[in-house]
Amino acid sequence: MNELYLTRRQQIETDKILYLESEINYTSIYTTSSARILAALTLGVIESRLDTKSFIRVNRSYIINLSHLSAYRHENNKLIIRLSGGKEFIASRRRLKTFQNVFSESSKDLSW
Repeated sequence: MNELYLTRRQQIETDKILYLESEINYTSIYTTSSARILAALTLGVIESRLDTKSFIRVNRSYIINLSHLSAYRHENNKLIIRLSGGKEFIASRRRLKTFQNVFSESSKDLSW
């Protein structure tokens, strides 16, 4: 079981993280228990602490947990990604190649 250490006293199990959202010099961490945790770290700092096989940066504002990925679709030259909770994200153009690699490695069909 992996944990993300925010401070010496505060850590979160990475399995329980749905996605992370940048808020200037802070990061909101949304969990499966519908809790929102505000960390006094930038998204880039937290990204460097996460496992690159389980988490992927969608655009400059969001990182998602791939284990909670439920579906994706192409619409008007954009890639729209949906998590199991129903939240949708639009992938940036420079991240499309990374997602193509992730989806080609995935054995299940996630498109809707």
